[in-house]
Amino acid sequence: MQTSSRESIEYYVRNGYWGEESLESLFRRTVAIHPGRVALADPPDKETFTEGKPCRLTYSDLFTAVRDVSARLLSAGLKKDQVVVSQLPNTVETVVLYLALARIGALVCPVPVEKSCASLTGLALQLEPVMYVGCRYQHRDFLKQARTWLPESCQLASFSETGDDEVLNLSFETHAGEEEIKHLGKIMDSVPVSPNEVFTLAWKRDEEGARPAIPRTHNQWFALASFVYEGAGLRNGDTLFCGFSLAAASGIGAFLYNWLMAGARLVLDQTGDTEQVISLISQERVTCAGVPPAVLAQIKSYLEANDSHNLGCLRTLVSGFASIDSQLADDVARLSGVNVLNCYGTSEGASLLAVPADRCERWSGQLFPRFCEQVEGWGSRMSRMVSTRLVDPGKGEEITAPEQPGELYVKGPSLFDGYYQPPGTAEDDDDDDDGFQRTGDLFVIDEDNPRFYRFIGRMNLQTESEA
Repeated sequence: MQTSSRESIEYYVRNGYWGEESLESLFRRTVAIHPGRVALADPPDKETFTEGKPCRLTYSDLFTAVRDVSARLLSAGLKKDQVVVSQLPNTVETVVLYLALARIGALVCPVPVEKSCASLTGLALQLEPVMYVGCRYQHRDFLKQARTWLPESCQLASFSETGDDEVLNLSFETHAGEEEIKHLGKIMDSVPVSPNEVFTLAWKRDEEGARPAIPRTHNQWFALASFVYEGAGLRNGDTLFCGFSLAAASGIGAFLYNWLMAGARLVLDQTGDTEQVISLISQERVTCAGVPPAVLAQIKSYLEANDSHNLGCLRTLVSGFASIDSQLADDVARLSGVNVLNCYGTSEGASLLAVPADRCERWSGQLFPRFCEQVEGWGSRMSRMVSTRLVDPGKGEEITAPEQPGELYVKGPSLFDGYYQPPGTAEDDDDDDDGFQRTGDLFVIDEDNPRFYRFIGRMNLQTESEA
């Protein structure tokens, strides 16, 4: 499924913002270069929240697992552009599933493990998934619960032995047959997957239920990943720690793609336990770690309580995305001595962060760069790819003076093209005449550093507080 116009594709490719590589081709290339390198590591406490023992896979091991899973998915009838809903925690199985679906060209709709059945009742009607991949998580049996909100025609699948013949077995212990692997090869040759095709659907149900999902292509994900790659100063052979959910944009954009781009080791975490996080950062020689703001706050408390803290080889901490706490980011940077990337991001792909090349003398974690015609002299790759403007919500006029709140509009190659529409639904266009997209977030131009914005909050929350 391709959502980008030919004009957009040609423009972004011509300017070097998009390329000719999909997640699948990047994966195969990385495996060929580093077959014996450790690629993936499960959370050490995996058995406390889901099935299966923790495992570590080399890139060669991972290639075999992805081959077998994708072959079995095809044998079960899965086809390109069909929707697969996954509800899995941060484990090796999740990464294998994503890579297998990227190989086939199916659309993955990741659902956070925290989601309740009640909140998912509209998903089946809106997306019409043909397959659901679930597991046991803590006290919940997702496969059993899924039967209450999915249609009977939806195939259930699991990476664990369930003893249920109606559940497709994707376990690593069961290898694909020779004929299944041959069929996979034929499909890959005859139905190639373009980097401009949709890979993920972020399900988003608003009050009216009018916007069921946000589609993102491989090239849009690559663009977002490149911003973090630059800001974190990633290098070949780094070790990455992902505490962000792999069902969210932060986990996929900041880590899944960058992991392969750097030929890195990806260490996964689900529970956010402070002692385990600190231990893994040290023991695994992590160079870049991504954690939600709540875990970043726990790291701050740990650093304050331990004068002789050991963060080993850590160079960069990535946080933010869902919420922004600028003071927290500044405090952790001061206490740890590492680069803290406080990222602003939306589900639609809007993203801002101040990489070291763009920071000023009095820069702090609360400042995000103004990429617009009025400001020159930026040094980052992101500044060449992204454009922003601040708009008065009431008058619709662009704001160029400091300290006047306005809604942030963004344009760039990481942004989605439009909502995934169910049959018979009219298109809903939130773009302005110049192709900028609304974010629904309020910023101001900083008075002391007018090259930068300061985040204020969501427009709806701001409106409610003023009422």
